[in-house]
Amino acid sequence: MKIPIAKLQLVPYNAVHKGKSTPVEFGFADIDEAIMNKEWEFRSFQGCFRELQTEWESVDEDTSIVLQKKYHINRIATIADKGIWRKPLLLYNDYTILDGGHRLWACHYLKNCEVDAIVIEKYSLTDSEKETIWETIRKCRGDVKCALVQLRIEIIRE
Repeated sequence: MKIPIAKLQLVPYNAVHKGKSTPVEFGFADIDEAIMNKEWEFRSFQGCFRELQTEWESVDEDTSIVLQKKYHINRIATIADKGIWRKPLLLYNDYTILDGGHRLWACHYLKNCEVDAIVIEKYSLTDSEKETIWETIRKCRGDVKCALVQLRIEIIRE
């Protein structure tokens, strides 16, 4: 299902280091620079979260903030440049994003008017349940619909 991009809010990013959260700010010029310099980041946030967290926790707080900011910029640049933005977002029926925050940023960067999305009923998911969804999406090679069918999560609109 196509959703007007204006209905969706960009997710602000925070750098988290040893429990302390610090807002990270960047703009389209940072994404332009990452694309120009071919600073690609192919690790998905949910798919590689443990690896990323270990990397970010292994350094001092200031370095961790820089690394996390760079990760988000480079991830968005990669998604925009390599066409990964075409994969549908996974949304709750109130348009809260469950999966696809970086893809939404890439769509904004590319000035897209609409995004593809799969919408499911909003209910409280534990971190473990979210991790199961993301793991199943990985097993389905990024196919969100396949993962939802396997998990027997009802798709409201697609």
